[in-house]
Amino acid sequence: PPALTFLHVVVSTVFGEGLKQIKLISYVAGVLTVPALFLMGKKLGINEKAVIVSTLFLIATPWWWVYGRLGLGLLPNILMITTIYAATFNPSKRSIVLASLATFFAVSASWHGVFLMPFLWFRTWHRRKFDRLTLSLVGASFLGGLVILIWITQGGGLSELGTHIGERVEKDWTWSQFAERQWDFAKNLLPVWYLIFAIPALVSGLVDSRTRFLTSSLSLMVFVFAVVPSNGAWIHDYWNFSILLTLFPGFAVMSEWAIDVIREKQIIASRKLATFIGLGSFLFIVLVVIIKPTELHKNYFDETSNAGKLVAETELPNTQRIAWHLPQVPWPTWVSNKWNAPTVSLSNAEDLGTVPSDDIVLFRVDRIPDWLKKEIEFEVESREGNYATVRAYVMKKHVVKRVG
Repeated sequence: PPALTFLHVVVSTVFGEGLKQIKLISYVAGVLTVPALFLMGKKLGINEKAVIVSTLFLIATPWWWVYGRLGLGLLPNILMITTIYAATFNPSKRSIVLASLATFFAVSASWHGVFLMPFLWFRTWHRRKFDRLTLSLVGASFLGGLVILIWITQGGGLSELGTHIGERVEKDWTWSQFAERQWDFAKNLLPVWYLIFAIPALVSGLVDSRTRFLTSSLSLMVFVFAVVPSNGAWIHDYWNFSILLTLFPGFAVMSEWAIDVIREKQIIASRKLATFIGLGSFLFIVLVVIIKPTELHKNYFDETSNAGKLVAETELPNTQRIAWHLPQVPWPTWVSNKWNAPTVSLSNAEDLGTVPSDDIVLFRVDRIPDWLKKEIEFEVESREGNYATVRAYVMKKHVVKRVG
């Protein structure tokens, strides 16, 4: 979906081109997720203090520091949920317009928005049937889908979209490998304390009538995006779905329960409330410091951006007409643009056999497929971070020979 690209064009036109301008949208979107989450929790009918606690829990995870400011994968969906819930109970002209705009934005910004919108619409239709709100949401979704279709057909075309989808849905893993990948992401993106409370939060979100539908819809989204385009997360080094958004309502419900117990039993006297808030704020700061946001930024953004430097500094042989790459290289469109050649993904040894010996192949040393020997990492021609280039004849020498 092209919303982020369109916003980049607008920002570049107004503020000029550069790395800071490109990052501006993502950083602003990341900051705005905080008040957006608070508003969403309020629209769910949950106590404000509990929503604040749940929001702080989410921010105190490496996941938010990576995903929250990564493009537009999170904010548009939060805005769509919030505005649709608000308009469902108060269908004023203003609320309907806001819900329609947010829906258009979410659908045109991410595949998660495309997936989630029908569930939110069904819930709205179930309460209101066909009225101005439900019909407006249909229209906004249609326009968002139309923008995506125009973007695809005028860009790389349906064939590139097919290749893009094919690389992400290809099942080149076993279920044990799938489980191992998810656990690796969980350990790197979620702290231990969050993992401990994750299941209770999910159950709480499903049990409470205010959050049951949203938690169920988001859980289904997580499951579908985890299993179907499973290679998407593997290619991009982070979960390709908003897992903490799914748990956010449940954490808010749990926090509300805890606050109610504290009030009923008067565990915290009024004179001790300031001390309690101070200790909570200090704990939050400690949790954020432990995350090491600067180190996270280096691992997930700075090091991976070195791939652009590698591509920019690599000159293809005069005889090379195709930009070859292995499937785990993300964003081949940009590689094609820089090398001024169409890209072709090499999915197996047979594909590699068609590549001229002196042609250059781009690949990731941390995502070497099982049909290549890992030792190829030590014979690369150029390398930046986890990305490397190598001549095809060198790569062919490291193809794993199949027995039988």
